[in-house]
Amino acid sequence: MKKTLLVAAILGLALVGCDQSTDKSATDMQNKASDTAAQVIDSTKEAATDAVDSTKAVANDAVDATKQAADDTAKAANDVADKAVDATKEMADDAGKAADNMKDAVKDATAE
Repeated sequence: MKKTLLVAAILGLALVGCDQSTDKSATDMQNKASDTAAQVIDSTKEAATDAVDSTKAVANDAVDATKQAADDTAKAANDVADKAVDATKEMADDAGKAADNMKDAVKDATAE
């Protein structure tokens, strides 16, 4: 009977050791899974941050290009307006000279 009890005690201890080993393996696997999940979350956050930064950079470049195009368009419109004003002044001056010439011609014709 002592041998049976001894064998039962040894088997019991062996079973408890196996159970604890299984618990440790499960805990280790759970810890590894948690670590992997944390790495995936960190990688996703980093990728999202990079995407936001890239989008901001593209948006800023687009705004800068739009500002430059607007400035160029305004400058070109200003140049056209200046040329139109100059041409109108020249036409007015020419019309004034023509009117003066006409007056002089009428004076000369009536003076004779």
